[in-house]
Amino acid sequence: ATGVATWTLAGVSVSADASLTITAGARDDAGNKVESTGTIIGDTIAPYVTTVNIYNNNEDSYSSVGQGSTLTITATIEDTNSRIVEATDVTADLMSLGFGELVSADSYVQATGIATWQASLASGTSVSADGTLTVTIGLRDDAGNVGTQNTGTIIGDTIARVMDFQG
Repeated sequence: ATGVATWTLAGVSVSADASLTITAGARDDAGNKVESTGTIIGDTIAPYVTTVNIYNNNEDSYSSVGQGSTLTITATIEDTNSRIVEATDVTADLMSLGFGELVSADSYVQATGIATWQASLASGTSVSADGTLTVTIGLRDDAGNVGTQNTGTIIGDTIARVMDFQG
């Protein structure tokens, strides 16, 4: 016969970043025994964002952003236990750029630790103000550890350029 059994381990804790091996066994009426082993990995180390870059694709620069700009935002993440596995684990506060507060990364490459967002201000959104605009990146690994945030800045430019021809 085939079956599934579920056990709940109450009061068991895995110490900081260690592993706990659990073996479960069963024996049928004929005395046949089967065992299965699994490992629970403890993870108490939170990931953190080391760098945040905001790149204006239109101007090929990291210096300023304005109406119509297309941006690439990247965050480099250090995760000791490699527990960030999906782009939804990394979010950006893009309110200063006219987008949402908890915007999931468009992509995350675990091997490099790079999360990426693409934002186009040509879609009817606008830079909220002149001056320094801040993007804050936050994260949570799949063990539930909330990571240390980091910010990136770029200069917002909402003032149209005026040319004065003298002649």
